[in-house]
Order: sequence, then structure tokens, then C-alpha cells
Amino acid sequence: MKKIIICLATVVMLSLGQNLSAQTLINFGLPVTATKIGEADPTIYTGLFAGVSQNLKITSHFGFTPGIYYSFMFNDIQKEVVGANTHNKFVGHSLAIPAVLNFRLNISDRSCLYVFFGPEVTALLSAQQDLWIENINHHLTTNLLNSNEAGNAQLNRFNLGLTGGIGAKIDFLNLMVGFSTPLLNRYANINPDETTARIFVGLGLALGK
Repeated sequence: MKKIIICLATVVMLSLGQNLSAQTLINFGLPVTATKIGEADPTIYTGLFAGVSQNLKITSHFGFTPGIYYSFMFNDIQKEVVGANTHNKFVGHSLAIPAVLNFRLNISDRSCLYVFFGPEVTALLSAQQDLWIENINHHLTTNLLNSNEAGNAQLNRFNLGLTGGIGAKIDFLNLMVGFSTPLLNRYANINPDETTARIFVGLGLALGK
């Protein structure tokens, strides 16, 4: 039964793709992520993202836009301990698959303003923490997806979240500002008192009307 449902869903999506006007969006930009656990100060991550999405126009004002995006996250927390400058560096790579609905306010045949909102599935491809002291050539590297190495710092590989924002398509250019937030904790062994939010600014190309 599961295979039959998957096959039917595939046929429906292919039929929609043939009957609806499609527009390909190639976007890249800068995200900033903040994670706060309990009363501690939030941890800030910066990085970049790039990917592609396909806007299927249901009507002249409404559309459905699935996509796939790669993201890179980075931070380097520096503290002075007993006169020595220590580093706590994080590097992460992930994929995000949003499937959002959008509403467009058409300005011309090739330009519009729009808002978007919907679910997003994320998969953390790698997450590495690197601890070291300046002027000492010894690094303690930890794979945060491995419970044997990370312990309570272990991160969940998969997550489900929400994403949304506003944008403007001006001829072939696409501009957008948005947010996303996971519905599950990033850390596998932390209680629910965890909050994560991500904002992003993107620029891209819109191929097709």
C-alpha cells in the first residue's frame, strides 16, 4: 500500500508539473543562526547558503515552491582562560528541503512582490567542533553527530521546521528576506528549553515567468 501511495503521489506531481506554469529560482545568500539553551547567552552562527527551487504557479497569485538548499554554518568563540586565548570553533554543513506556498502581488508580467511560508526538512551532513589554545599546536576535534565523541553535545542529524519570508522578483532578479526555525531540538540530549532561530537574506536568478 505504501508503494502504491508513493506512485500515485509521483504521478500527481508529474501531472501538476506538466499543467502548471513553472519557474526555476537559483538563490544564494547569507544566513545568521542563533541557538539559546536555558538562561545562557545565545550562540551565533554565520555562513552561506545556495540552492535551487521550482515555483509551480497554481493561479496568477498563488504558487507552490519545493526546493533544495545547501548551507554552511560557522562560528569561533574565543575566551581568555588563565592568560591564554582559547578557541571553540564549529563548522557545519547541511541540506534543507523547503516546500512552501507563496502569494504574489503582480506588478508586471515579469515582476511581483510575494510572501512565502511552509514546512522545511533539514539534514545535517557534518558538524565538527574544534578546541585549541593559541600558540599550542594541539587541537581537540569532535564529531558532534557521533554520540561516542560528543556526549551531551551530540546534534540531531534530521529536523523538521518552518520557514517563511517576503521577496521581490524584478524581471530576472529575485530578492528575499526570511526566517526559519526547527520544531525539534538541535541537541539530542538537551531538554526542551532550547530555542533556535535563523534569518537569511538571499539574491538569485528567476528563470521563466
